[in-house]
Amino acid sequence: MQINLLRKLPPAGVRIRWQEIIYTIFGYIFLQNHKQKLTNDVKKYFNVKYCFFVNSGRSALALILLSLMKKDKRRELIMPGYTCFSVPASIKRAGLKIRLIDFSNDSFEYNFKLLEKAINPETLAVILVYPFGLSVNVTRIKRLAETRNIYFIEDAAQAMGLKVNNQYAGCIGDVGFFSLGKGKPVTSIKGGIIVTNNETIAENIDREIEILKRPSFLENLYIIMVALFMKIFINPYLYWVLDFVWFIKLGETVYNPRFKIGLMPKAAVILAKMMLKRLDEVNRERTIKA
Repeated sequence: MQINLLRKLPPAGVRIRWQEIIYTIFGYIFLQNHKQKLTNDVKKYFNVKYCFFVNSGRSALALILLSLMKKDKRRELIMPGYTCFSVPASIKRAGLKIRLIDFSNDSFEYNFKLLEKAINPETLAVILVYPFGLSVNVTRIKRLAETRNIYFIEDAAQAMGLKVNNQYAGCIGDVGFFSLGKGKPVTSIKGGIIVTNNETIAENIDREIEILKRPSFLENLYIIMVALFMKIFINPYLYWVLDFVWFIKLGETVYNPRFKIGLMPKAAVILAKMMLKRLDEVNRERTIKA
């Protein structure tokens, strides 16, 4: 048996096509209505009234929380004990207190009895995650949130395109978000999408978005460069090269509540529009391989 020491499987990531990279470069130079086109595509695909584009999933969650806190004095958020480090980092960034609830012993869903007991007068919201993109009992938690008068937030970072009871994950609660990070089914290298059908929440998020600075040329260049590196080196026989490229960090997640909140760079918006067309195809491939 031969062992190839240079062969290394990427921990995450989707293959970006050459035409998508070329169109991103072309679009960054020449296109002007890129954001509106992606807005229309997201609204149509997910059947939502409002959507916003930011530089990461963690920024998306932080902005959601900041918007909910504007006219609400409650300062506690319920989250699962098992999830990505980005979730508590976003909650900390927004200035909320975290209350952890365990999953059930036989699933990746909240222990419902513990969840019911955890809700108190200080509870602002409960956040539902979709671990590994798996379906969960959304209806039960949504009803509980409505009954107890708290917000229901969906973290669909790993579940973009997943349908639950004929509705898309992320679009069932009061507000939800997707991550377009390097390891996600649809990637724009850096990016996050907020979706909601609630007009009041949308207006508050829009006010938070308006004060964010426009992404720099270097931020756009980063998107294009990383897309090129991923296209070339995501091959198992070449992936080891990325271990020496410090700014790629594919599959790496660290707890850092001091992350930058910003708008999605133009190059990322254009790449996201191209990648969104392949969402169903990518999810079918993931299902087969799983």
